[in-house]
Amino acid sequence: MKLSFIGFGNMAGAMAQGLIEFDCLPAQNIYASAAHFDKLEKKADTLGIHACQTNLEAAAAGDVVILAVKPYMMETVTQGIRSALVNKTVVCIAAGFTDRKLRPLLPDDCESLCVMPNTPIRVGQGILVWETGSTLSADMEAKLAELFGPIALIVPVDSEHMDIAGAIAGCSPAFAAMFIEA
Repeated sequence: MKLSFIGFGNMAGAMAQGLIEFDCLPAQNIYASAAHFDKLEKKADTLGIHACQTNLEAAAAGDVVILAVKPYMMETVTQGIRSALVNKTVVCIAAGFTDRKLRPLLPDDCESLCVMPNTPIRVGQGILVWETGSTLSADMEAKLAELFGPIALIVPVDSEHMDIAGAIAGCSPAFAAMFIEA
């Protein structure tokens, strides 16, 4: 499986690092694009992944495309890569997105899933809030669960509760750190 990140900020970087360090996916099977190619190149060199100059190049390279851009950028970004998403699997990690909000931005011929990871995924201790009722085939759902299972506890959540579950999973590590520090 080849995996592409569209956007490579803190969360995408944490996911890629976890996948590589826990032997879930070889670094050479990971591609990424970002708004600032110079910064991306440095991160990519450190991890051993492919830095792509454009979002379209990254989207075309992956079997699974992870949309890791800010929510306000999602519509513009998906318009630019829509043709490369046909017959692919799209995983969205943007806050506030559910499959209902994501599907209109994607071609009909692709599978999609909305998830909300947290940064401990970098060290194999993450939580991945996983929206139930996605358009994934049973086969792809099993493949993604196998891919992310070693680095995150997968927590299935219905669409209605994605925001709150994502907020709890995302903030919990910071709150725990505050308690420990205190």
